[in-house]
Amino acid sequence: MSHFAFATWNVNNRRFRESHLVLLRQLRPDVLVLQEVSEHFFHGLRAAALFDGGYYSMDYLPGKSELPRSRRLGCAIFASERIEIANPSLVPGLPLPERSLVVEAKIDLFEMRVCSLHTPPGVSWGELKPRSHLVLANWLKRRSTSVILGIDANAPKVDHPEYGRNEWWWPDEAKLLGEERIHDLRDAFREYIGGHADLLGSIRAQRPCGPLAVSYIRGNRRKRTESRYDFIFVSPEFKVSRVEYLYHEAVEAGSDHALVFAELETSEE
Repeated sequence: MSHFAFATWNVNNRRFRESHLVLLRQLRPDVLVLQEVSEHFFHGLRAAALFDGGYYSMDYLPGKSELPRSRRLGCAIFASERIEIANPSLVPGLPLPERSLVVEAKIDLFEMRVCSLHTPPGVSWGELKPRSHLVLANWLKRRSTSVILGIDANAPKVDHPEYGRNEWWWPDEAKLLGEERIHDLRDAFREYIGGHADLLGSIRAQRPCGPLAVSYIRGNRRKRTESRYDFIFVSPEFKVSRVEYLYHEAVEAGSDHALVFAELETSEE
């Protein structure tokens, strides 16, 4: 078995600064996947030498120089020296492919794929959002190896403690994120709290209708709604040891999304 730390973070198109690095140095994830990453942020983090290797989705998108400004943010994946990453690619068939990145990864003898994805918000991209969910769900359904996914899903509408009572903006979101999803990856946080009755009870007492954790606050000054839009999904080959949503720490560092941190364990070879 191999233990490693994994983190996913939407960095909100911010310029890379020392506060991002301070938080990442505290956590020291072995694998970090990022969303809404600018070229400045990617190169700044890579130059900081906190990680051994890294890839940026915009580097693998044909015709990127001709894209409108709204499509000039991508995803990134970094890994420590413990984990080899190689062969970067984009999820095929996505309407906005630059919002994804997939790498082949290896720790000891265990092989896996790591994926970062940011689905477009429905308020500005309309049906491209549920279409992205469906494409990704089908891609995961066809998986041929172990997979870890870090995603800003811009869903669900209601993240209820009772999985079956989630509410969605679009029906196809449930095929990726819901209780009856069409692939076999599991929501790592639900997996974790399912084995910790005291934590689940505390969450139910604080937020009886959800969300299970706060990763983003949507809305405006008149109405702001706590939401869980950021997820780690893992295939059954992984054991989830711990998951933590670091919302306040991530906001102080410069984002508007939580950094989601997990400790995972691979299965026996």
